[in-house]
Amino acid sequence: TDHVKKLQRSMAGRPVEANRTLTALSAVYRFENVELPFKRKDRFKETGERRDLSAGELIALGEALNAAERAGKMNPAVLFAIRFLAMTGFRRSELLGQTLKVRRGTHEGLRWADVDLDNGRVYLRDSKTGKQERVIGAAAVELLRAAKPQTAKPMDCVCPGEVVSSPFTGIDKPRARLWAEAGIEGGPRGRADLHSLRHSFASVGSHVQNGRFASFIGPLLGHGFKQAKSVTMRYVHPNSDQLRPAADAIAAEIGRLLGLGEPATVLPFPQRGEK
Repeated sequence: TDHVKKLQRSMAGRPVEANRTLTALSAVYRFENVELPFKRKDRFKETGERRDLSAGELIALGEALNAAERAGKMNPAVLFAIRFLAMTGFRRSELLGQTLKVRRGTHEGLRWADVDLDNGRVYLRDSKTGKQERVIGAAAVELLRAAKPQTAKPMDCVCPGEVVSSPFTGIDKPRARLWAEAGIEGGPRGRADLHSLRHSFASVGSHVQNGRFASFIGPLLGHGFKQAKSVTMRYVHPNSDQLRPAADAIAAEIGRLLGLGEPATVLPFPQRGEK
């Protein structure tokens, strides 16, 4: 009982996942004709389906992130992770690797060896839908460039914990504090958590530039990689060059809402006599 309660407490920031875990444990216990010592009242309260964050909430979150950065009282890994997830639509596990299975020859968490900064691509060795190559926007690339230590080795984690070879853990509590400071909470539209950033990426992407890039949201999020395909469709592969403008526009807009600004464009001074 103590072990189960400790497990539940460790998942306080993920109430739905915690409740589903208790349900799975209950099934195992019942299979052995043992009643799990948990009642319905002991489960976490769920606030409905997950939702995206509004533009106003993203702005407030950006202010909370910037304030925490100026104060220097929060682990920089938390600030980086939230900004990166918002600007790329990546799943939590694709950056931090906390729910990925460790397979032979693979590693948990995103590694610098899998990040192509020159071409704006990230190679996922494993994800919910298998191996993938994702295109990320220029603003997200700049975020990665700024976060990459000069001494970084290929197998170091992009978002490391206490040691560079292991991904950061423990994001739930500081995430909850930042959400509270930004006034983000659940409501009739559903609950708001870390995965809401992925929903927000999709929502912003479907409306930026009057919906020009709505059809590109699926490939940028990595959806559909395991769907059954016809013989002809097996020959069709995502074109990163076509996805680039969409990734750039969405990352730039979310970066703007988070208060990160846009990368400066260097313009040549006019020559004498030119306007």
